[in-house]
Amino acid sequence: MITFFACPKPFHSHINVIQRNAIKSWTLLQPRPEIILLGNEEGVAEVCNEFHLNHNTNIKRNEYGTPLINSVFQVGQEKASYPIVCYVNCDIMLMNDFIQVVKIVSTQMAKFLILGQRWDIDIKQAWDFSSNNWEKDLNALLAQTGKLHAQNAMDFFIFPRGMYTDIPPFAIGRLTWDNWLVWRARMNNIPIIDATNSVVIAHQNHEYFPGTFKKSGLKEIDSGFRGKSSKRKKVYDDIFIDLGPEARQNLALVPVEQNLNIKAATWVIDLQGELKRRRFDLKFSFIYYQLKCIFPLYWPAFGRLMRWILNARRVFLRWIHYAYY
Repeated sequence: MITFFACPKPFHSHINVIQRNAIKSWTLLQPRPEIILLGNEEGVAEVCNEFHLNHNTNIKRNEYGTPLINSVFQVGQEKASYPIVCYVNCDIMLMNDFIQVVKIVSTQMAKFLILGQRWDIDIKQAWDFSSNNWEKDLNALLAQTGKLHAQNAMDFFIFPRGMYTDIPPFAIGRLTWDNWLVWRARMNNIPIIDATNSVVIAHQNHEYFPGTFKKSGLKEIDSGFRGKSSKRKKVYDDIFIDLGPEARQNLALVPVEQNLNIKAATWVIDLQGELKRRRFDLKFSFIYYQLKCIFPLYWPAFGRLMRWILNARRVFLRWIHYAYY
C-alpha cells in the first residue's frame, strides 16, 4: 500500500534508542508498509537485518558528509514498490491512525501532499512494544506530557511516487528543505492536506549534532489550532541560535518566498476523519500568514509591499526601543 523511506543518523546512545523505537513502531502498522532505510551510517545495516527492512546506501552527500535531500527523495521514490510513498524522520513514532489517514486521502485524490503537526515528548528508554496496549500507553503519555509543536516543523510527507523530481541540494536536517517541499506542492496546485486533527505523531526529543545549530529552548506561541480534543492546545516552537554553515547554505539555496509550512494547507481532515476543504479563518494568525506568505506567491507586487511594510515596522520598533532605553 505505502512505502516509507528514511535516512537515519548513526545509531549511538540516545539516538539509537529513539530511532529503534520509531522504526519498530512503523513495522507494527497494519498493513505493514515497505520500509527503506537510506545511507551507510553506523548501525543502519544491522537494524535493516534485525527488522527485515530494505537498505540502500547509494545517496549523495555534501562536503560535510551530510546526505542531500534531493538524492534521498530520488532514491526513495525509485526504489519504492508502492505508488504512495512517505518520507519520515527517524525520531517519529507512528500508530495505526496514520495508515487510516493515507486510506482516506488516497481513495479520494490522485495527487496530494499530506502533512501534520507533531507532539514533542521525552522518551529515554526502549518502548515496550510487547504489550498489546502499546499504542494506548503512548497516547496516554502524550496526553500527560506531550507538547504540540508549531506548524513550521514537518517530520513526514506522504505523496504519490514520482511527485518530487526537482529538489535543490539541501542538506538533510538543516532547515528550509521541508518548507520548500510545501511551496513546490502549492505552486503546482497539488492539494495539501493538514491531518493534525486525525493523526497523532509522536516526536521523541533529542539533542542536535554539534555544528548544525544550537537549540536554546522552546517558546509558547498562539496558533489558534485545535487538536484531538475540543480544548485549545498550547503550541511550542523551537528557538535556534548560532546556525552552522550547512543551515546557512540551505537558507541560501532558495528565496525566502519559497518557504511555506502546514498553514499553507488547502484541505484538512477533521476530528471525524472527513476530508474537507480548508475554510478561511478569521483568526489574526491565519490572515497574517495568508498576507505574508500565500498572497505573494500569486501577486509578487503585493509581496514586495508586504516586505516593505514589515521592514518599516521593524525599523520603527527598533527606533522606539533605543529611544525609550
